[in-house]
Amino acid sequence: MASSARWKRHERETAAQLGGVRVPCNGSSNVDIRVPGFSVQHKTRKALPAWFNHAVEQAVRDCEEGQTPMVTLAESPGKGHKTKRYVVLRVEDWIDWHGREREI
Repeated sequence: MASSARWKRHERETAAQLGGVRVPCNGSSNVDIRVPGFSVQHKTRKALPAWFNHAVEQAVRDCEEGQTPMVTLAESPGKGHKTKRYVVLRVEDWIDWHGREREI
């Protein structure tokens, strides 16, 4: 399967999981997946960094009953620069919170 076909397939699959639709690339800036209330940019890589996968696994392993595993990431470039912070959830946990059925 060609590389471009692979990322398009991944976008379609993820859109379906999120209850959204894939937005075809038309050469202008646009979201990758349309889900009500969210602006989704989808990135596919052959492998994610091992430290990232370990962080997600640890969050899942350490969850107690009724909790949702979440990883937070921070980029702190130093004095005079604002720290950037991110929240990462697994798709299946996002679905548990938001469901799949959406009107687009």
